[in-house]
Order: sequence, then structure tokens, then C-alpha cells
Amino acid sequence: DVPIPPTAEVMIEDVKKLDDENNYDYIFLVTEDEVIRNKFIKKFGDKLKYLEPENKIEYNYKVNETLSSNKNVQGFKYQKYYLINIIILSKCLDIISAQTYGAAAAFILSEGFRNSYVYNTSINTKLY
Repeated sequence: DVPIPPTAEVMIEDVKKLDDENNYDYIFLVTEDEVIRNKFIKKFGDKLKYLEPENKIEYNYKVNETLSSNKNVQGFKYQKYYLINIIILSKCLDIISAQTYGAAAAFILSEGFRNSYVYNTSINTKLY
């Protein structure tokens, strides 16, 4: 099974619920997708914090495809940006995430999250 990330709208709704319950000072977003980032900015405004990558990356997730179309060659600078995001994410109180290696690394580096939710959605794929 290949993990499928939830839609931005689903994530925003769930982050909003946690924010309503916990009244966060800030919400830290980790995404390389500018469209998703803009949707979060529109909803959470100045409360939203994020690191913006030097390279713009566009993903095209489709339910019937197993891989996204990545329109960027990711070099060392991007990998450094990715690692810094994971470290910051690991220091957050709570986490909501798709199934990603970055989220897994944040869990490993964290001292434990107060609340955590990882979306468990996937599609079956054939290797041939």
C-alpha cells in the first residue's frame, strides 16, 4: 500500500479543531507545496509559521497514481531545509501528519508529542 496524503482542507479542519482545543500561540506547517501553504496562510494568518524552501516544488497527487510528479531537482540545499523542518517539527507540542519519512523522523527525534495523529490512508498498488 502507498500512503496518500489527506487534502489540505481535511488537514486545515483537523488543525483548526486542535487549535480550538489548545489555543496555540503558533502553528508550524511543513510542506513544500505552495498551494497548500497558501491555503493554511489564508486560514491561520500570522499564527502560521513555516520555512519557505529556496526551490519551489510542485506536487501533483492523484488517487490513481502512486507517485507525485515532482517538478524540482532536489539538491543539498533542499535536504538541509528538509532536515531543519523535521527538527523544528520534533520540538512541537502536538503533531498532525500524513504518513511520511519526515514525520517518522520527527517522532523519533521528539521527546513525545502531547497529541498526535497520523492519517492512515493508502491505495493498493501492483509492482508489475
